[in-house]
Amino acid sequence: MTGPGNFGVSVVVKTKLPQAEVGDPHRKASWHRAFWLIATVLGFVQAWAGRHEMNGDGIPYLDIGDAYLRGDLRAAINATWSPLYSSLVSFAMLVFKPNAYWEFALVHLVNFVIYLGALASFTFFLRQLLDYQEQQKTKVAHERWISPPETAWVVLGYSLFIYSSLFWMSPRHVEPDTCVAGFLYLGTALLLRVRMGKAGSWTFVALGSVLALGYLSKTIMFYVGILFLLIALLLPAGGRKLRGVALAAIVFVVLSSPFIVALSRAKGRITIGDAGKIVYSYYIDSAEPFNWHGEHDTGTPVHSTRRVFDSPPVYEFATPIGGTYPNWDDPSYWHEGIKPYLNVKRQLKMIGINISVLWKQISNPFMLGTVAVFLLLFGAAEKSRVALKGLLDCWFLLFPALTIIAIYQLIHLEPRYIAPFIVVACLALFFGIRLPDSQTSRRFLKSVTLTLVVFFAFAVVPPTMRDAYTSFGDLVKRRDAERNYYWQVAHSLNQMGLQPGDKIASLGASVTNSKWARLARVTIVSEIYSSDWPHLVSNSDEETFWASNSSVKEQVMEVFKKTGARAVVTIPPSGADLAGWQRINNTNFYVRFLS
Repeated sequence: MTGPGNFGVSVVVKTKLPQAEVGDPHRKASWHRAFWLIATVLGFVQAWAGRHEMNGDGIPYLDIGDAYLRGDLRAAINATWSPLYSSLVSFAMLVFKPNAYWEFALVHLVNFVIYLGALASFTFFLRQLLDYQEQQKTKVAHERWISPPETAWVVLGYSLFIYSSLFWMSPRHVEPDTCVAGFLYLGTALLLRVRMGKAGSWTFVALGSVLALGYLSKTIMFYVGILFLLIALLLPAGGRKLRGVALAAIVFVVLSSPFIVALSRAKGRITIGDAGKIVYSYYIDSAEPFNWHGEHDTGTPVHSTRRVFDSPPVYEFATPIGGTYPNWDDPSYWHEGIKPYLNVKRQLKMIGINISVLWKQISNPFMLGTVAVFLLLFGAAEKSRVALKGLLDCWFLLFPALTIIAIYQLIHLEPRYIAPFIVVACLALFFGIRLPDSQTSRRFLKSVTLTLVVFFAFAVVPPTMRDAYTSFGDLVKRRDAERNYYWQVAHSLNQMGLQPGDKIASLGASVTNSKWARLARVTIVSEIYSSDWPHLVSNSDEETFWASNSSVKEQVMEVFKKTGARAVVTIPPSGADLAGWQRINNTNFYVRFLS
């Protein structure tokens, strides 16, 4: 990995430029090193603080990783969860072979390494952006304007990277989003090299490779890859650009096609992944995320979970999908046959919800301060024509970023989905800043740089340090096991007689139960489902069970037993009749053994 000290930008310009813009390369490099150190420390703190945490989407990635290690490609090829992140996690499992206590911690170590890779990718992108800025200056040296100095770019760029990587994404989350961010930054940097006419054959090979790896990280990046290749064709670059883009496209197809072919063969149809249409059906057409049976005119299931009891509904899904929680390990299997359709009323509602989500993320002090700084700088521009020309010079960065943000606005938006696109868009917007060449402008730019440092310090450092204080304080007090909550549940159940390989039933939010079930190495084969997504689906099946008489409850337990479950696990509501149930250690979970 290239170190941060190698990324100081020293540009020799033959035309006469303001001395303040050239600066001291050693001082510039020290700014890069300082932010690398800050980013590394804060990223490690977050990964360490969340080392025992696990989100519901993380379990399928771990299960798919296990399938790769077993050589079970039938289980590993999945149209919902992309393969690259699972492969990275499985490699770490193969090398370190952690026990259940440290398994989630190892995943967070992988996340931290990916975070460092994304940081290196961002640094490369920032360097290319600065080189492009210098190139544009030499073309218009006769125009008397200055842009923010490299120090301001370093402060702004790294602040945006750190904020987006720690608070919109995070090493705490077991998701591939930081992988996506790293490949986006690399792809954008290579696109800049194409625009500057610095792209040789190896640059185009790298571009095709990065775009393919982005797709293998997340399905939507396949479309981003196509968009990048089309933009590369349109860029006014010199040299053998057409041949280069063709080479990039070939590499992109060659590296993407093995997974596409394997996935299409598994599905019996051509597909690059089903996540998009399934999520669209969830949020726009109100399809059930779990135990979908064709409700709301969303299609006819090819195969679905089996309903084995009517009231309350009990569903069984022991076969053919494996994993900790088969119902979530491959949603594309259980939703085969789903047909998304446009629901105008619901579509408009979701756009409104997504706009509010976006506003919530950009209305924090750091982002509002960044927007305010941009408006001040843009307003101080000498001529609006010059500023607009600066923005047009970066259209190829703005367009794909804003396009992907707009696509997510239509369906379902979470900050982690669009974090790197917002970073790229913000830096592209700042690229258009053109101020009059004067001492007043230079003093103003220095004040702006200091303001950005203050915004960053108050918005990012305190919450991260609180994480560190709590996490390391627990270690000093020897309370680490208490924080490893899901391991406590799994370990206690093993002590109570549940063994790896056993089958269990879930009463309640099964995605939550899958977290400890993964560590106990048991499989959830049946459930009375309670929504893990109350914002999307309301569900009262669990309430129906607890409100039922004892005869119905016993019938349900017999049905669970017939599905192969050895025990039922739940977090009961307050005041529930818990006769026959045992509390699992000092946790909120209870278990009822069926045999």
